[in-house]
Amino acid sequence: MTVRCGTLWGWGVGHTGLMGAGPGEDVLTPRPIPGLPAVHSTACGASSAFAIDADGRIWSWGWDAFHHMLGRGAREGPVPWLATPLRRMGHQPAPGRLPGDGGVGLPAIVPGVEDAIQVACGDEDVYALDGAGRVYAWGAATALGGGRKAADRPRRIDGLSAIQALACDASSQHALALDDDGRVWSWGAGHDGELGQGTRSKVARPEQVDLPMRAVAVAASFASSWAVLEDGGLWFWGNGQIIELVERRSYLISTPRQLPGGRFVRLAAAGHACAAWTGDGRCHLFGLGWRELLGQEPAGTEGERAPRLDGTQGLAVGDRHGLGWAGDGQLTAFGVPAGGALGDGTDHEDTVEPLILPLPGPVLTAAAGCGASFAVVGA
Repeated sequence: MTVRCGTLWGWGVGHTGLMGAGPGEDVLTPRPIPGLPAVHSTACGASSAFAIDADGRIWSWGWDAFHHMLGRGAREGPVPWLATPLRRMGHQPAPGRLPGDGGVGLPAIVPGVEDAIQVACGDEDVYALDGAGRVYAWGAATALGGGRKAADRPRRIDGLSAIQALACDASSQHALALDDDGRVWSWGAGHDGELGQGTRSKVARPEQVDLPMRAVAVAASFASSWAVLEDGGLWFWGNGQIIELVERRSYLISTPRQLPGGRFVRLAAAGHACAAWTGDGRCHLFGLGWRELLGQEPAGTEGERAPRLDGTQGLAVGDRHGLGWAGDGQLTAFGVPAGGALGDGTDHEDTVEPLILPLPGPVLTAAAGCGASFAVVGA
């Protein structure tokens, strides 16, 4: 299958090298990420970024001081951790830490994964899916699917096959996989019931979530999981406090529960929030975090209508900002522009109204991280 590719543009915080040119100042308006070929998808964590090119190769760049997030092998010798712009701002290395540029890496290919079709990442873990349905992971050992140590290069996760989609919560505590038969698999931390296994303990290896029918979409937010089933029903498990869901006097929901509402077809989640779209393009918001981003209060288990996001094809949510892209290629940015995350030339701590960000072509997809944004722009 041929996928449409474009140029990757980025904007936002620069001290960890997320803009692709090494540690630098914040970038307040979009500019192309140097050193990359045309790409079809992108992902962003707290301090590292990824893209997949037309040949299925994964590219990584950014801060590699902790957990080998770039997936290109361990660096020889001690790795400095404090980026140059932070030192210029007066920050000092902690006792026993080395000054330096934080092990920042320029864009380069991640070895060991061919024909990649998706990358999903949190702050400490990275997952990759290839065209044969195999799943790979690297980074910290929190949720690597059975690994006991951090992996500095991609390592295949046993027990998963014929996977079509991945989801990882931003805190890297748990992950989900959806296979071709509509089964949902989960692993990682389960303290709040986010694995849906009926317990609140860690599960080291992927296990199937018991759902009444096939799932068509999955998403992971902090300590919570979401799935749309083939009948359009939206199901939830994890920390129910974010949607005011209580079971047996507890907010900790360890087995999937259906939420009231319409028939949904797509999901996007990050932080403490989730967005779900109906077949006619209407967007509903669930969970905490939307007040700062869109000025809307969360509406419990029934969700809150978000007309400003109606018709969007996708949604990427960072720590304090978000991006939505529509079928006509327009990109909407909203939230707090700190660090230049909205790309509108401003940098402050106040929430702004959603704005259309001008880019030189149609936006194919986008990603949002900790104060940084990326968009794949077609010709």
